[in-house]
Amino acid sequence: MRWTLSARMRRAGRGPIAGGYPARLAALLLVALLSTSGCGRKDEGDAAPDPQLALIDAPKAGDLYAAEVTAFSRADFGADEEKAATAYALMKVVSVRDGGVVVVTEDSATVDPRVPKQQILGNVAGVRFDAAEPIEIDHEALRMAYLTGKIYAVRR
Repeated sequence: MRWTLSARMRRAGRGPIAGGYPARLAALLLVALLSTSGCGRKDEGDAAPDPQLALIDAPKAGDLYAAEVTAFSRADFGADEEKAATAYALMKVVSVRDGGVVVVTEDSATVDPRVPKQQILGNVAGVRFDAAEPIEIDHEALRMAYLTGKIYAVRR
């Protein structure tokens, strides 16, 4: 059904909205603007909680992190001729303290960040960790490491 004004109403400048077509167009645009305001935008309160961040904020012994281990460890990864500038591996929480956590790294590392993420999603029973270099990370540094992508997957 098409809505039209009669010729008499057009000449009189009357219609559903007084002021003629420009006023009607402005009213239509205002309605469209008001009906779409806020669409596609999320307020902070509307954001879905990040379950992995919740695990970072409340760590437990045994938690596993897929991480850029060169950001946490002073150890050299790789042979002398192929030392990796950035290495990725699993880290395991061995204890939780008031100020943070103590983790140990997997005894091998890779330059491919996908490998630890695949490991963390699969069976980790065969993964060996190097207990010779425990690493202490305070709670705030642990959270920032996750938020900046240095820790990029978490499993409990």
